[in-house]
Amino acid sequence: MADIINYSSLIDDAMRVIVKKSLEILASTPANMIGDHHFFISFITTHPKVVLSSKLLQKYPKEMTIVLQYQFEDLHIEEDHFSVILSFENAKERIVIPFTAITAFADPSVKFGLQFRHAEPSSSDEISHSTDLPINGDTNYSTKDIKDMIKESGATNVITLDSFRKKPH
Repeated sequence: MADIINYSSLIDDAMRVIVKKSLEILASTPANMIGDHHFFISFITTHPKVVLSSKLLQKYPKEMTIVLQYQFEDLHIEEDHFSVILSFENAKERIVIPFTAITAFADPSVKFGLQFRHAEPSSSDEISHSTDLPINGDTNYSTKDIKDMIKESGATNVITLDSFRKKPH
């Protein structure tokens, strides 16, 4: 019997709503009022609706992690994506990220993280772990780095559904 209800997909959709609402709160709150909240967002750079400069795509051919903390501008949230201007090597760039391209979302200030159902990047694509928290788009982390940081912080609010998913035959 075929699965009629794809619970994994429904849960990923629900988690994307959390990401979207978190970004909406960030966008509508004055920077000096957001407290310690900051977001690590990993996404697949090859997703067909990701908009990224060729320079960034060359540097991050499979996956990239951005940090929204102090130095970002013009954050806009739409139904299926968000866009933001970040500084990379002292050059401002607008990037567009569809919610379906996101592989991980974390707010280390409250030890909260979400992991989405996407293929993991290969180990050669991962960026080495750093314990310093970045303050702008110049510092990027892989999904593995975010998972490691969440694990090291003792986060109890990480939602991952891998143990509940059906294994492929």
